[in-house]
Amino acid sequence: MGVTRIPVQRLIVRLAVIVGTVIALIPPMTTPALAAGGEVDNTWTSSRAVLISNCWDGDDDDPYIKESYFLDCHYRENDPHPVIGNVPRAAISLPVGGRSTDYSEYNDTDAVRFPAGCVTTAHFWGGSQYDTDRRGKLPLWGRVRGWQHFYIDKIVC
Repeated sequence: MGVTRIPVQRLIVRLAVIVGTVIALIPPMTTPALAAGGEVDNTWTSSRAVLISNCWDGDDDDPYIKESYFLDCHYRENDPHPVIGNVPRAAISLPVGGRSTDYSEYNDTDAVRFPAGCVTTAHFWGGSQYDTDRRGKLPLWGRVRGWQHFYIDKIVC
């Protein structure tokens, strides 16, 4: 019995055809909506929930921070209460261990609120940690831009 020798080039072509056929037969996966904008993770090392927003007051030239309990975009005409929930132009509470993309209306998260009376340690993806000290102050909303991924690392109140 002799061993059939296949030239290396033909073997590579045959393998490519087999792999291509297998890949073509795999059905497309159903995936959740991909994030179109900023994302926020409230990591497991954080000690409490934080508010996130899927809207921002004004345009890209506006300041990156705003000191307030809620943003103007959270309010509707003739309603004194801010909109809370998984709906457009609203805020929602992001629990410890939660990710903004867990909520369909927050695939493009625009802001995160640093709680009043607390020191929040956080960082942007690939960046260094920094503290935001809100002891004795109002809450502070920080802007999250479309390409940014923001992490809440720790909250001490």
